[in-house]
Amino acid sequence: MTALRQQHALALDKAEDAHRDQVRRLSHLRLELEHAQTQLRATQDSEQLLRTQMESRAQSFRELELAAEACASSRQAVEALVIEVETLHQRLLAEEALEHQSKALVEQRRVTLEATEARILARQVSDAASRDFRTASHQNDQNLGRFQRVGPHGVGGSESDGEL
Repeated sequence: MTALRQQHALALDKAEDAHRDQVRRLSHLRLELEHAQTQLRATQDSEQLLRTQMESRAQSFRELELAAEACASSRQAVEALVIEVETLHQRLLAEEALEHQSKALVEQRRVTLEATEARILARQVSDAASRDFRTASHQNDQNLGRFQRVGPHGVGGSESDGEL
């Protein structure tokens, strides 16, 4: 029986060794499974993060498209404003030219008016001088007539009167 016991003990030892090997393998497989599950969760988390990032980028892209449309609209508005400013500038230049013409015309009218006033004044002076001349001439004629009636030797006198 001792040989049988020895065989049984040997088989039991082998069975225990096999059991320990299986427990070690199971432990090792459990660790690998846990590691694989951790990697799967990490992969799932990465996939979720990637999806979130892609959604965020898609949202950013839509926002960029909207911003580009707003920029295009703003650009058109700015171009319209530039055209309006240029138009206003041209109007301002035209108004300044008209103002300059008006000032030149006013100055020309002022000079013409001053010249007319000077001609009127000269005519008045000339008319007054003519009247004065006619009056003086008339008075001179009257004085000459008196002188001729009186004579150089007085009223009713003659040359002989001077010899007395």
